[in-house]
Amino acid sequence: MDIELITTKRKLTLPIIKQMNTCPFSNLEKSELMGYINANIGKKWYSIGLVKIDNDYEIFYLNWQKGETSIYRSAGIGSITIPYDTEDKCLTAWVQYTKALSFVLKKHIYL
Repeated sequence: MDIELITTKRKLTLPIIKQMNTCPFSNLEKSELMGYINANIGKKWYSIGLVKIDNDYEIFYLNWQKGETSIYRSAGIGSITIPYDTEDKCLTAWVQYTKALSFVLKKHIYL
């Protein structure tokens, strides 16, 4: 069975994905989780989760790792870190991320 994901009445393509905003971890809980996409962005392959918040589509990267009071991922030559004030806040964000991750990994979206 072939399923085509439609966004704003256009077929989902890599250029559309590259223009999408990144979803913060705090919004993952209230978003509709769609699935994941393997995409070549900036000469590197990434697994990206696709979410729908209200009438807008956003992405979140699936390669985050947890530190003591931060969540980080490697991006190209450097890395991106999201610092938190306390371990509790970091753990709350991590739980939201892992719940979303476990759901989207069950639904692969092919471009």
